[in-house]
Formats: sequence, C-alpha cells, structure tokens
Amino acid sequence: MLHRWRARLEGPTRLAAPLRLTLEQENRQLKQMLAERPLEVDFFKGALQKITARRQQNIAAGGMAFTTKCGQ
Repeated sequence: MLHRWRARLEGPTRLAAPLRLTLEQENRQLKQMLAERPLEVDFFKGALQKITARRQQNIAAGGMAFTTKCGQ
C-alpha cells in the first residue's frame, strides 16, 4: 500500500508519459471521426432522397420500380 501511495504522490512516471500521449492522440482521432459523422449522415440522406425520387418518377412514367434485390 505504501508503494501505491508513493506512486500517486510522485505523479506520472516515464513509462506513463508515452501511454498518455498515445491516448491523447487516439482521443483526438476519435473526436475528429465523431465530428465527421453528421456530414456522412447528411450525404447518405441526400442520396436516399434522390433514389426515392427516381423510383417515384419511374413508377409515375409507367415503368417498373427497380429493386436492389437480384432476380426481381
């Protein structure tokens, strides 16, 4: 128990510093990925709206609705 108290008082050791830098770098990367997520969602929503509009136009023009399943 004395060793743990001493380690707490001494603060981060030389071995903990590289780990901290690695974790900070990973944290920055994850924050960047999270910030990009809304852009991806907006892109796919727009693409889905375009596909839906094309399907409706095709049906309205008397064509058959296309599907993403093979053989139909």
